[in-house]
Amino acid sequence: NAWFFKLSLSTGDLIGFEYEYGGSGNDFAWDIVEDLSTDPDQYVIVGGTGNGANGTLNGKTIDNAGEIWVFAINPSSPATPLWQNLYDGGQTDGTENDWARSIIIDHNGKYVVSGYCLSCYDDKTQMQAMLIKLRNDGAVTFWKEDYGDEDETDQNVRDQGSNAAIETYDAGTDTYGYFGTGIHHPDHDECFDGQSHDFYGYATSNLGVSLWSGGCVLTDGLNYGGKKDDNAYSVVQTCDGNYLIVGATKSKTDDVSCNNNPNSPYTFDAWVVKIDAATGEILWEETIGDVGNDEFHDIEQLEDGSFIAVGEIESLGVPDEQQNFYIVKFELTECAVPVNLTATSLPGCTSIKFDWDDLPCAKEYEIRYRTSSTGWTTQTTTLSEYTAGSLSHATYQWKVKAKCSPTVWSEFTGNQYHTLSPSCR
Repeated sequence: NAWFFKLSLSTGDLIGFEYEYGGSGNDFAWDIVEDLSTDPDQYVIVGGTGNGANGTLNGKTIDNAGEIWVFAINPSSPATPLWQNLYDGGQTDGTENDWARSIIIDHNGKYVVSGYCLSCYDDKTQMQAMLIKLRNDGAVTFWKEDYGDEDETDQNVRDQGSNAAIETYDAGTDTYGYFGTGIHHPDHDECFDGQSHDFYGYATSNLGVSLWSGGCVLTDGLNYGGKKDDNAYSVVQTCDGNYLIVGATKSKTDDVSCNNNPNSPYTFDAWVVKIDAATGEILWEETIGDVGNDEFHDIEQLEDGSFIAVGEIESLGVPDEQQNFYIVKFELTECAVPVNLTATSLPGCTSIKFDWDDLPCAKEYEIRYRTSSTGWTTQTTTLSEYTAGSLSHATYQWKVKAKCSPTVWSEFTGNQYHTLSPSCR
């Protein structure tokens, strides 16, 4: 059964009761979100039901060996679900196994569920990644799409699946979409020698239309990795609009530049890959770990611009210990220099307003200004402008730099010059 409980953040103690949900089959939960826009508030949980066994779920017939399961509970009285629904790919004869791995609430308050679908095609031998967009009461399915390889005649192609999905935003076109990541399991020589998992990424419009193709034997999406197992588990959109995918890799070839175990067969390293949002190309990649099996399973960006990745680690060197929880906080060294600098004398002729373009990754800016007879005056601001007052009439030299995370600053701009004169009007 799916299992739900709440813990105190301060003590770790159980708050209230714990609850189980399910039916006559095997039922499990993978992800949960809190929706404060509904009345009452609700936790929405996704997973799978009937895994490996047909059955019933509170009066609903489970047609397959497993279906995607979405249900909501009231945080104040969670004993019985507020509502629940089952979803599949349509090819239902009791042998397929579909399940959800993640759920998000998009900017319009709709739910987007991602997961694995074996019932999407008649041959039922290949899994597809799946996205389902739902109304927040589960009563309306806006659309349901699957992604991967749609050539049912090619039995050598294996599975695609989605472990996580996010809503994306393109500032240049002011449009929203979705990006999912997970596993591509090829069996072709051109796919890094086959018999291995690859990172899998797929991008869609806000209507679920696939935007990328051209990966190894894929109709939708792209794959990344080497000749061994590479598994993607989570993704975030970075402030520059691109994607940061995390997971684990056993490879040391092709897209993977390093494995921290010097001896073959290699162990898993946590793998961080930055992907260009427009083309899907790898911008850079980095492995983190040692001689043991080390993996990242989730990533979040913090308000200060840094990132937290969590997973498991075996490389602690402690006798009789195997896997431990693994938490890494890191920063990206990327930070753009401010551009389009202007300076304007303000009425009264004792103040100058300095301006520059706002940078999406900047958390604050440092501006410095001086005359030929004074030292630098340094100020910080969270805005892309600064007004300096009580100034003498002189020519001012000034420059700006941006701060993108706790310890990462851009270079200063080149020196700029502006003359404040008595007749500035």
